[in-house]
Amino acid sequence: MKPLDNSTLSTYRECPRKAYFRYVKHWRTAGLEPIYFSFGSAWHSGLDALYSAFDEARSSMGHTSSEWNRVRQSSEFANALTDIAFNAFAKVWTEAGWPIDPTPEEAIDFKARNPTKAKEMFFYYYKELAEHLNRWKVVATERPFCVPLDLEDDKIFYSGRIDKVIEDELGQLWLLEHKTSTLFSKSLGFRHDFIQSFSPNSQIEGYMYATLFMQHMEELPNDKEFAGVYVDASLVHKTHFHFKRIPIYYSSLLVAEWLDDVRYWYQSFRDSEEAVKFPRNPNSCQSKFGQCAFINLCRTKPSLEEIGDEPPEGFVIDEWKPFTQEIPHGD
Repeated sequence: MKPLDNSTLSTYRECPRKAYFRYVKHWRTAGLEPIYFSFGSAWHSGLDALYSAFDEARSSMGHTSSEWNRVRQSSEFANALTDIAFNAFAKVWTEAGWPIDPTPEEAIDFKARNPTKAKEMFFYYYKELAEHLNRWKVVATERPFCVPLDLEDDKIFYSGRIDKVIEDELGQLWLLEHKTSTLFSKSLGFRHDFIQSFSPNSQIEGYMYATLFMQHMEELPNDKEFAGVYVDASLVHKTHFHFKRIPIYYSSLLVAEWLDDVRYWYQSFRDSEEAVKFPRNPNSCQSKFGQCAFINLCRTKPSLEEIGDEPPEGFVIDEWKPFTQEIPHGD
């Protein structure tokens, strides 16, 4: 049995029919994925490369050496890290089908989500957060997990992938979750609703639960106190640069409530699978990202009995696999 993850369950809460099309049938629209998704993925890849190169340089020169302190504060080092990060960004960006040198017309359509802006963002990200990078140690990058939701039921698993696990200068463990956003505020950098969206937050609380379990299983250091999650937010804007680390402190009460919630939604999803009943939620057809990709399917074929096995014209099969391991059925 395949474990469920935050994307699947969040989509199911939003609209069961949308979850059916995307995560049961594995359909998505043909052609390029949405630009916000490609930009976010490429940004993640660039930051992975930046952090890795920073750690490698620090290890080779010595964490406390005067030469390292001189180098890491130099513009030459910032430019070198920027180039490394941008090369990783460009690889993911072009593999997704987007041009590295967009035409003037494409640049207008892309708005701030374009390669030139990304390269500038990497430079200012490092310049603003260099001291954080130097104080913190990366424990794990792109750490997949698959954890049980009920120790008495070997069929219920929750999966995902954590951007980074870090150890701070106090010896505490934090998760670092990279997020990009276009929600700009002149006074705050980010809009208040964006900053407040991470608590309560199902993904953040689920990752807290997974971290505690991995510590218990000694898959992560269990001699370190787990402090919480830093949301590593980067603004995507044509003219402004803003970066903010938003701390979400670990709370046993939040995690306990998340566990109750996710068990409910997990069982609801499995019940829908068994009965092949995924009702529509017409109130979620429009969102901040535009209209749902499956809206015309819901209009022309409102009953699941009319849905065939093969994707209709304009759609392809593309299975979402945040964690590829399958969970065996219990005896």
